[in-house]
Amino acid sequence: DNFPIWRMAIGTMQSAGPVKFSSSPNGQGMAMPSVTHSWPACFASQASYYPPSYSTGMGPPMHAPAVTAGTPITAENVGRLRQGFTGGFTPDMYDRMAADVQRVQQYARALGRAVPGRTVLDVGTGRDALLARLCISAGARHVYAVEVLPEMAAAAREEVRRLGLESAITVIEGHSGMVRLPKVDIVVHEIVGGLAPEEGMAAALRDLQARPEVVDARKAGWSLPRYVETRVAPVTIHAPGASKDAKQMAKRISNSVLKLKVNRCVRLPTIPPPNTLLGELQVLDSIDAEATVGLMQERTLRWRMRTAAVLAGFACAPWLDLDGLHSVDAWLGGTSWQHKLIGLESPLEVVPGDEVTLTARVNMSNYPVQYAFTVALHCAGG
Repeated sequence: DNFPIWRMAIGTMQSAGPVKFSSSPNGQGMAMPSVTHSWPACFASQASYYPPSYSTGMGPPMHAPAVTAGTPITAENVGRLRQGFTGGFTPDMYDRMAADVQRVQQYARALGRAVPGRTVLDVGTGRDALLARLCISAGARHVYAVEVLPEMAAAAREEVRRLGLESAITVIEGHSGMVRLPKVDIVVHEIVGGLAPEEGMAAALRDLQARPEVVDARKAGWSLPRYVETRVAPVTIHAPGASKDAKQMAKRISNSVLKLKVNRCVRLPTIPPPNTLLGELQVLDSIDAEATVGLMQERTLRWRMRTAAVLAGFACAPWLDLDGLHSVDAWLGGTSWQHKLIGLESPLEVVPGDEVTLTARVNMSNYPVQYAFTVALHCAGG
C-alpha cells in the first residue's frame, strides 16, 4: 500500500486540476526520538526553523483563510471516524502520546491555569484518560471524559477505577456530537493530527459552539487549545522519506508554468532537517475556537526559491496555541506527531527565482477530512 495513512478520494489525477485525499490517522507510525529537557512556557520563537520574517507568536495566522459553514455531525461520519481510529490508534501510539514530553508538560501548565475549581469536558480522552487525569491533578471539580471508541472508553474507565478516581472522572462512551452532555465550564481536547484537522476537531468544536446548554462558547478560553494550525514548507529530495529516484524527475521549462502531480501523503520517519526546507513555514489550515469554526477552507501559499535544488513535495506538522501563554510545536521535536509529506509524483529541479505555489482546499465537515491539492511551478527565465 503506497498510502499507509491516507485514502484517495478520487481514482484518477489530472495534471491541470486538484488532487484530492481523505485524511485519517489510519496506519502504524514510527517512534519519534524522546527528549528529557523541560520546555519553556512559550518557546516557538526559539526554533531554528523559523526565519525572522515568520510570525511565531500567539494569535491568528498571517492570512486568514476563506471559511464557510459546513454540515453537522452525522451518525455516518461517526461510523467512519470509529473505523479510521480503530486502525490508527494502536497501543504503541498511546504509549508514545503518554511519553510525549513537550505536549504533556505544556498541557499540564496550561490546565494548571485554566481548570482549578471548574467542571471540564474532555473530548477524545483515549485509552489512558490522560487529559482528564491532568485536569484532576490541576484541581478541576469534575471531568466528563468522552471517548468515541468503545474499547478505548472501557480501557479509560478501567484506568480511572484503578487510580481510584471514579468520583472525579466520569467516562462517557460515544462521540461528543451524538451523546447527551452535562453543563461544563471548559472543554479540553487533543484531537489534532499531523495535519491538524484530520482527527475531526473542527466539526466537534463547531457542534459544541451550537450547544449553549453544554458550554458557553462565547467566553474566551472556553476551549483548550484555543487555536491550532498546520505549518508547511517545501522540501528537497534529501528530506527523510522523500523520493530520490532521478529517473522519475520532471523536466523544468524556463519561462513556463508547470502543473505538478501530487500522488501521496505519507508519514515521514523523522523531522525534516532545516537544510532540507526550501522556504519558510506557512499556514496550510487552521481552526480558531475563539471564532465561529469554519469547516471549509481554501488557501494558496507561495514560495520564491533562493537556491538550486530538487523539489520533492511539502512537509507538514501541527502547532497548537493552548491558552495564549503555552504552545505545542511539532516542528521543534519531542512530540509523538509525525510530520506528513505531500509528495510529488515526479521530483522537479528548481532554481533561484522560481516560484512554487500550493493551493489547499479543505473540507472539515465530514470524516475523513478531505484535502484537495493543486501544485504549480512558475519557472523563471534563463
